[in-house]
Amino acid sequence: MRLKVFDDKILCERMPEADVTTGGIIIPECAKEKSIVVKVLDVGTGRILSSGKVVPPQVVSGDLIIVGKYCGSEFEHNLKTYFICTQADVQAAVLRED
Repeated sequence: MRLKVFDDKILCERMPEADVTTGGIIIPECAKEKSIVVKVLDVGTGRILSSGKVVPPQVVSGDLIIVGKYCGSEFEHNLKTYFICTQADVQAAVLRED
């Protein structure tokens, strides 16, 4: 089964957090904060304005984006955890260095 999002929704998966700090301290599972960096898996067609015009999304599949800590919805499908947010929840994109 595949998942498809609509309108201005963005389907993402959270990026794994580090288990050890750069100083070598092991972080227990209960002390980890939810990551706000997510990888875009699928995007909808865009936000529909009241005039009927469609505003296309600014992200594409494969992008790494930063979203608000408490925005969006998390759910499980086929034993994987996914995250759905809207274009308005996106605060920044992580740019790749060449």
